[in-house]
Amino acid sequence: MNKEKPMVKMPNEEFDKFMCQKFPELFQDRNKPMSETCMCWGFDTGEGWNQILYDLCEKLDFIRSQTGIITVFDQIKEKFGGGRFYYHIEYDDKFPCKLQDHIREIWCNFISEAVDKAERESECTCGICGEQYFHDKISVGGWVYDTCKDCMLKDTGNSRFKDLAERLEQKEKRDDRLWQLKCKIERMKNEELSLVEKTCDEIEARTKTIVT
Repeated sequence: MNKEKPMVKMPNEEFDKFMCQKFPELFQDRNKPMSETCMCWGFDTGEGWNQILYDLCEKLDFIRSQTGIITVFDQIKEKFGGGRFYYHIEYDDKFPCKLQDHIREIWCNFISEAVDKAERESECTCGICGEQYFHDKISVGGWVYDTCKDCMLKDTGNSRFKDLAERLEQKEKRDDRLWQLKCKIERMKNEELSLVEKTCDEIEARTKTIVT
């Protein structure tokens, strides 16, 4: 059974507003001008990655609440079919317990690992439906898409995917014909091997008869 992903159903604009209200410290730069941050562009990703981002932010916000280490996002976007979640670290001067430098470094490493893990997860998660896929990235003309095959084929009415769908269909036909040819060659090899073995058995039987 697939894990429930309620955030995937949330439209991008609504998700943007929700995340800024839910995690104000993490997205404190959301409404700053573009001269100061790329976060002004909002969440430049598909709805399929909403759950990945929400789960990541829950972890980062928990770290903030326990340590005073704030992960401030600089940009959230898609690149080469995967997520790129850029951030910088700030420290809450009003946090009651001041951490030693080496302890801060450990927590910052946790943050880095959490972000890296989320980016890796996005690499095999459809930006439309949010389901994981295990086929190669779909690429045409140097542009890599963050979309699973099923969503791409469903959305052929979208000019963005029409050409891709046709190319993928042709590729699958070629792959199918290649597979059939390989199977045929394998059957021919097996039949030939079987014939050779049968001939060898007959020769061996005749040799034994002549000897006796």
